[in-house]
Amino acid sequence: MNSLCLLAFGFSQNVAMAVLTRFATGVFNGNIGIIKSYLGKVTDSSNSSHAMALLSGAWSFGTIMAPMIGGFFSNPADQYPESFSQDSFFGQCMFFFPPGSPYSVNIWQSPTPSRASLEVSSA
Repeated sequence: MNSLCLLAFGFSQNVAMAVLTRFATGVFNGNIGIIKSYLGKVTDSSNSSHAMALLSGAWSFGTIMAPMIGGFFSNPADQYPESFSQDSFFGQCMFFFPPGSPYSVNIWQSPTPSRASLEVSSA
């Protein structure tokens, strides 16, 4: 649901819709609980403190860098008129480029699971 809200943010055509979809993204965002549960399962007492420290550092880095990168790429028709026209898709959906770019790269690079990995053994 979080990904759909992020994609809806990309299709926002005014600031009110952008704020509403960002609010919905925050409501449906439950990543930190899942990440901490996963780290608790895959680490033991010898390396769990290191894993949690890496999580905190990565989260802090993303909190600072993501808005900077998003602001750099938002509204490309006004910032880069030689590459994007006002009548183009990026002129109409001025917030699509920041969330749409990583979203499309993630889909493009996602591995397809093999059939063998999906089969359940009956042992």
